[in-house]
Amino acid sequence: MATSLLAISVDGSDIARLAQFWADVPDRPVSPGATAIFAAIDTGSGLQLTFHQVPETNRRKNVMLTPAGDFRITPTLQVFSRRVPGHPADSSERLVTVAALNTTLGSGPSTALFQMTFRAEPREGLSITPYPDVDQHEPDEEEQSIALLYRKQLTYAIGHGCAADWKAGLGERTASAVRAEPLPAYEGVSLTPNVYLTAADGSRYPVTVSMEELASGTGRGHDQVETVLRLYAEWIADREAEIASLPSQFHLAAQRHMNRARAALDRMRAGWQLATTDPISTRAFRLADEAMLFQQLRSSFDKRDVQRLKDGRLIVDGPHPTPTPVPGKGNWRPFQIAFLLASLPELVDPTRPTRSTVDLIYFPTGGGKTEAYLGASAVSLLARRLRDKGDAGTDTLMRYTLRLLTAQQFLRAAALVCVLEDIRSKNEHELGTTSFGIGIWLGGSTTPNSWDQACENLRQLRRDAWAQNKFLLLRCPWCGTEMGPKPKPRGGQDVIGYELVGNKVEFRCLDRACRFGGRRKLPVHVVDQDIYDSRPSIVIGTVDKFAMMAWRPEARAIFGLAYDGTRDVSPPGMIIQDELHLISGPLGSMVGLYEPIIDDLCTDKRTAEPVAPKIIASTATIRRYEEQIRGLFGREQVALFPPHGLEEGRSFFAEPAVLDSGEREPGQRYVGIMSASLGSTQTVQVRVAAATLQGAVTIPDTDKDGYWTNLNFLNSLRELGNTASLIQSDIPDYLTGLRRRENLASPRWPRIPMELTGRPRTISPRFVLIHTLAHLLINELIFACGYSSASLRERLYISETLGRTMAGLLIYTAAGDSEGTMGGLVRMAKPENLWPVMANAVNDARWCSTDPVCMDAGEKGQGPDSCNLAACHGCALLPETSCEEFNRFLDRGLVIGTFDDQPVGYFANLTM
Repeated sequence: MATSLLAISVDGSDIARLAQFWADVPDRPVSPGATAIFAAIDTGSGLQLTFHQVPETNRRKNVMLTPAGDFRITPTLQVFSRRVPGHPADSSERLVTVAALNTTLGSGPSTALFQMTFRAEPREGLSITPYPDVDQHEPDEEEQSIALLYRKQLTYAIGHGCAADWKAGLGERTASAVRAEPLPAYEGVSLTPNVYLTAADGSRYPVTVSMEELASGTGRGHDQVETVLRLYAEWIADREAEIASLPSQFHLAAQRHMNRARAALDRMRAGWQLATTDPISTRAFRLADEAMLFQQLRSSFDKRDVQRLKDGRLIVDGPHPTPTPVPGKGNWRPFQIAFLLASLPELVDPTRPTRSTVDLIYFPTGGGKTEAYLGASAVSLLARRLRDKGDAGTDTLMRYTLRLLTAQQFLRAAALVCVLEDIRSKNEHELGTTSFGIGIWLGGSTTPNSWDQACENLRQLRRDAWAQNKFLLLRCPWCGTEMGPKPKPRGGQDVIGYELVGNKVEFRCLDRACRFGGRRKLPVHVVDQDIYDSRPSIVIGTVDKFAMMAWRPEARAIFGLAYDGTRDVSPPGMIIQDELHLISGPLGSMVGLYEPIIDDLCTDKRTAEPVAPKIIASTATIRRYEEQIRGLFGREQVALFPPHGLEEGRSFFAEPAVLDSGEREPGQRYVGIMSASLGSTQTVQVRVAAATLQGAVTIPDTDKDGYWTNLNFLNSLRELGNTASLIQSDIPDYLTGLRRRENLASPRWPRIPMELTGRPRTISPRFVLIHTLAHLLINELIFACGYSSASLRERLYISETLGRTMAGLLIYTAAGDSEGTMGGLVRMAKPENLWPVMANAVNDARWCSTDPVCMDAGEKGQGPDSCNLAACHGCALLPETSCEEFNRFLDRGLVIGTFDDQPVGYFANLTM
């Protein structure tokens, strides 16, 4: 006799027990095709059982409950059982849906159930088995790999209007309970790039490879590398032995994974053999290890403050630092040295047939991908000079998708280049007399595009404390001395380390004891003209910057081409593409258009067989990665590193992090929130932001980390505008109510909101004028075309760059299905229609319904963050979603003039 008991608790209380019997019940015969249901009600004095018999399959069963104790609201349970699709009719497995409904009459909080949950447990022989998967018809290789890797990540329930959670051990085929969860939380597995060995006393120690030992070519460094290769080979052999024990449907994918792991091991061994036998490879490898060692040591220097003496002289605090061993520095992690060895053959020998293979790194954040990149770049730069010491020029292109990431990586790579330049100066007979250098190639809003712009920006920095620093370098990469603007005690500011030399700006460390102090300049280039002239060894930029090649013929110098188009040095031999997964959508289309040109410019055609550049990329998602590589780079061969194992999160080089006690380290926790009872997602956002702001206060000091900031990732400027408005008004208002309700002593208010976007932030009179005009035109077009105020958007095109001044605006419809009731927006752009709209918009702006308050109050600032002058809801403001700047930086006075000074208005004399 097979019986089962399905226990359900509602809202955490053991209110009801539902007994489901799928076969005969003693003393209670059940007709074939029916289910006997016992509704067991806990009244506090025992269980009261009610028996009834209902058809078993494809019919809903309602179970009425009796409230327990003083519990006033009684949910109704509904149970629906059906056969599993595709299973035979006599199968004992069923798909069971259990729903809890609030059928209480009335409205308001007293008749509502908040964050309701219920739990189901199997009893007396019944088991909860994994939810059936959808059968894949002839799954491709990627689908087979996913099925293998996630075979232990089983699903036991699916939520409807809630999330489903369960209690089940990893890889177990049954769950001890399933639960409907309104506020689900999931803690991801924390992965570590460390590989551990166990000592004789039982303690663990990480496997590392000393950069110093490899640079010196000692036997100890040789043994450390051999240990990594041996351990990886043993790991592969152990995984291969496990394949036979896997279900047959996983064998093909498992064998494919191990073949790729073997191929990666063969590449590592080939690289290691070259690094120990081939003269050029050995020398490049050892010098790269030396460069990476001192790059890490010098990057760890504390920032050295600069002080102004009473006589006006600037001095650096403390003695000049000397690189000394630092715990945790100067070692390769197994992943890093393995990747460096695997890619080394293609870096030192451009004619190698496997050079066209794209190495794609898929590794957890914080695992050390940047160090692996820099090591590969150092090998490539040094091998190029060792092959031909006169072959100077750009060797590595490092491309990123975000300017913020680009600037961060630039500061790290600058230290490596400084060390390489010091090594070169001591080995000119091998590496030539041309300096190694690094350049950052960005747009004019981030770095100067010309020497004139650089000199002007330097002058602005010296006289204006609010001027933007476009030189980016804030500390000496060699010794850590402070660089950049530094306020003076009595007003004004010094600019340290940026020196005006003729009509150029050079980086020179203030410390004369520095390798790059005094008259010796740092090999760092941030001006486009300087990059074209000097052709630095490493050029870091964003992918969109390469679109400037069509308008900047001088950019040919980066690719080793002379003025007449002939090749005078080798082209870049390596392309490093970070965050590959972000190159999608419109950005992916743009990059895809330019990539064939870049690939052709980086291909050396001076030999019988053209030499293509080596491509190394990283990604945070590997879904359809081969198709993306093929579509973007046109390369057919891709090597994922590290190759997959037999289980997700276990690839030898990345394994679940474990404490010394044997427990897993805590991972990142994710909380899912879906509130159907609230009117909008913005209301949910307000509640969540207020809760997370205040919740951080209750975290024990021992568990706190540096992330005290509420960080919001948004998909569009529209969402960004909504969030900015919530932070300014709704969230503080809700915190005020929360303070009264919860008796909070000191709520955490949202202070110092900061927007991290690539949009221009230079606010000038030109910007305010164009921005205000855009708002006035939108307000007029609402009446002229019949559009709703929220369906129109603005896009501003303002540039103050010398030689590229620009003042333009675009008004467009944000919703594709929105239509004006009195005419199309495009038609209004015709001159005969636009002029009346323009004139009416300006004339309407001459008087606001709140004047004279609006015009006069503007002198003190008004609106969000007090960033507006004469602009309010009666004249120039728009819905937040329509404005790029969230209703900031507006002033009617610049358009039509003020009461006291009408000529100040740019359109003051405009009439019909």
